[in-house]
Amino acid sequence: MSLEWDPKTKTWINVGKEGEQFDYTKDPGYQSITKILQQQQKDYQAHLKAVDEDGVEYDPYFNKQYENQIAIADSVNSEIKAKYDAALAQESKGVNAAASAARKDEAARIKAIDEARARAAGESSAKFLESSAATQKADSEKKIKDLYGGLQTSAKDRLDLMLSQLETDTAAAGKTITDAGDAYAKSFKPSMGYTAPVTTLNVSENPLLAALQQQGAGTGEVQAATNLAQQTAGATSDLQKWAMGQLGVGQQNYETNMQNVNAQALQAALATLASNKSKAGTGFKYDYSSQVDKINSDQAAAQAAADAEIQKLINEAAKIRASTVLQTGVTPVAGSKDARTQSVATAPSQYANFEAAVKALNPNFDSKKSGKTAVQAFPELAKAFGKKTK
Repeated sequence: MSLEWDPKTKTWINVGKEGEQFDYTKDPGYQSITKILQQQQKDYQAHLKAVDEDGVEYDPYFNKQYENQIAIADSVNSEIKAKYDAALAQESKGVNAAASAARKDEAARIKAIDEARARAAGESSAKFLESSAATQKADSEKKIKDLYGGLQTSAKDRLDLMLSQLETDTAAAGKTITDAGDAYAKSFKPSMGYTAPVTTLNVSENPLLAALQQQGAGTGEVQAATNLAQQTAGATSDLQKWAMGQLGVGQQNYETNMQNVNAQALQAALATLASNKSKAGTGFKYDYSSQVDKINSDQAAAQAAADAEIQKLINEAAKIRASTVLQTGVTPVAGSKDARTQSVATAPSQYANFEAAVKALNPNFDSKKSGKTAVQAFPELAKAFGKKTK
């Protein structure tokens, strides 16, 4: 193997075997100092033997020739090594440049993936908070509506019950009053004490008057006394009739007055009952209105408190989204390279395996038509799932 100068690229080209292209000791012009030393030892031993056995004169400068050979070989080898080192440096420079570019590309790829994942995570967190806020708002509104709506219904039911009970109670009280009045009227019986026949007083003919007439005596005084007695009896009967008539009228007036008093008392009791019913009903309705106002106020306060908590979630979502945009940029446009990078980066968290991700992200891929495997066709996606692409 050896290095050859390429005038086109103006570089040394190694034509040796793979793995030996930068080993200058494999160059045809390389002189092995080890072999020179070995030959020196062999020749020196032979010289010593010749001195001992054959009487050859010992040469103190015998090794000088080998030292010269070693010096020449070292000089030649240095030149060869210099060429190989230059070629190695040139190769290393290219390799390093390629490796550096590859590292930069890989770093850029990893950075893009990290940013995509961070962007997706931030957006996912923001959407989760927004979704939670919407769900909590719906739940809180329903719970608050059910709670306070139920309280309003209960209050209305209580009002209806109380008004119904008031109607029942006042109707019963009115009936009791009316029944009492009717019972009194039925139990009242007109007095009959002064409708009995009046005694008629009659004065009989005085027997003395007949005897006087038989004797021829005067009858005037006796007749006068009799007439007076008869007049007195008639007057007494008339007085009795008049007195009894007056007593009857008085009794009738008393009975009429008592009936009127009963009727007036009945009307007054019913009027009082009606007034109390109206006052009680008004009080019930006022209490109900106050309860409804309190329920509405409490409901508004509860809704405001719930909305405040929900707003915290919305604000936190906005904060996360703003921070995500600041750190990773805005969400890429669908179909763009950045969007594809984000889809690839987040695929392991979205799909069960590489095959599922390929099917979802590349539904039209056909390995037979393309002549490539899924790993070959989508190396970045394969890397995301930890698959080797080479």
